[in-house]
Amino acid sequence: MPSSGPTNFNTTLLFGVTNNMTNGGSLSNIIPNMLVTNVTGFGKATLISGPNPSFYPLLNNGDETFFMWNYGISGTSGYTVNFQASLQNGYLFNTASQNVVLTSASTLGNTEAYNIYSADHTLAYTEDTVNFNTTLATRAATLPTAVGHVGKTFTIRDGTVSAGNIVKILTTSSQTIDGYYSPSGSMNLTHQDQIVKMISDGSNWKTIGFNPSEPVDYFMRGSTLSWYGNAIIPTNSSTIISTASKLGATPWIVPHTITIDKIQAEIVVAANPTTCHVGIYRDSGNVYPQTLVPGSDVGTFTTTTPGVKTLIFGTPITLTKGLYWQAWACGTATMPAFRANSVDAIPPVLGYVNAMGPKGFGTAYSANFVYNSLPATYPSGAPILASTPTPMILVEIQKG
Repeated sequence: MPSSGPTNFNTTLLFGVTNNMTNGGSLSNIIPNMLVTNVTGFGKATLISGPNPSFYPLLNNGDETFFMWNYGISGTSGYTVNFQASLQNGYLFNTASQNVVLTSASTLGNTEAYNIYSADHTLAYTEDTVNFNTTLATRAATLPTAVGHVGKTFTIRDGTVSAGNIVKILTTSSQTIDGYYSPSGSMNLTHQDQIVKMISDGSNWKTIGFNPSEPVDYFMRGSTLSWYGNAIIPTNSSTIISTASKLGATPWIVPHTITIDKIQAEIVVAANPTTCHVGIYRDSGNVYPQTLVPGSDVGTFTTTTPGVKTLIFGTPITLTKGLYWQAWACGTATMPAFRANSVDAIPPVLGYVNAMGPKGFGTAYSANFVYNSLPATYPSGAPILASTPTPMILVEIQKG
């Protein structure tokens, strides 16, 4: 979009990928390809940016994601170029194709007015999509009156990772959204990339598209005081003694895009001399840790004294939603004891053992490992630990 225009115009291509596999499985490490072919006339297509993102780590069944490219198109009138998008290692002929044509006059086709705001804003009827920056504070998006504007639509988006800041959607003249009204906000967008689209029925506003929050979203709001881990409904903490020559990994569900800048663990019982590593692995798509998130293993911490051990990433790390694994390993001397999540608080990603029982479910993998920096690829064939607490590895979600 646009699919045609005068010479030296820019076009944006969006490639949508939907996981509609009939076996219900997930797709992992989704990498897009773009093939550019001249069809007729003389000209060239120059890549400006993309693909963005360069890959997508995990797409659950029924979910959809998009990749974006920007190209500059130049040449003679009538020049036509074909863009064909596909997936690396995807099914043969499972592609998306679009021609872009140079014309003597600008033909933009269907476009929407897009604006970004870093302050409170009352939407204008000339606007279509508005993106709010909540880095520094909560923003108010006020809808104009719905009266006399049947069919007018607005798309409102929370476009930034923020520390507890939201987008509050307000109405005019006590009008409602889906029949509800409150003076402090009829609807809130609470996390990055949350979107609502609404339409006027001539009297009030109705939602026609909305990606609502999930309960876990509210436990992943960043601040300088709160740290977050993999525990689901955590109760009392526990302890666990690290095992020599083992690299453990416990599941961590990230519900939406977050940026983290620190990682920490607590040593309850010291060991001397011993050092430990902690880090984060991406999932393979088959419920198994695969590749180390670059920069998440930022060196060792010593266990000669008890207490919280905090490591600062060299560069903040952004994680998109999906399944990850928090990993730990310690040296081969006397093993320290970690502060740990109780068994009941660990997400049941690894399922139950076939004998079931009151505590019979998997909590982590434990791979053989010669102690060093965490490997770029998690060792294969690791057995599952059942009914075992796991170290409480916490991250700080970057404020702003």
